Amino acid sequence: MTTRSRLIDLDLTWDQYVFLTRKLAGVLRKCHSTPIEQVMGIARGGVVLAICLSHLLNIPYLNYYDDETDLSTTLLVDDLIDTGEQMQEYSHYPGTIAVLIDKWEGSFHYMPKSINFHYYCAMRVPPGMWVRFPWELE
Repeated sequence: MTTRSRLIDLDLTWDQYVFLTRKLAGVLRKCHSTPIEQVMGIARGGVVLAICLSHLLNIPYLNYYDDETDLSTTLLVDDLIDTGEQMQEYSHYPGTIAVLIDKWEGSFHYMPKSINFHYYCAMRVPPGMWVRFPWELE
């Protein structure tokens, strides 16, 4: 197994974070055809994005769900897809998934052949790039 050398770092400022979040909200408004009625985030970084998108899309933020929650109308978000391994857990998610930054080489290579969800991202970066969010910077 070969190890990729790391490319330059991407240190996002708050202004860049807000810009990408607004871009993602715009893409969801323009391109997504089925209703999105609420949003929830994958802890930890996805929670920040979920709350921001809740305000921008004027939909409720959902901090938990139960058997009565309609996940097909729930937007699930995360700040970053790195290797894609965590997304295996959501391969049969019935709703929409959106991420701020996708650095996943060969999108969905960990996913089964058939996936149920719609997928959106605001920005793609090379897999070797190290991304730091504003709350991670000193």
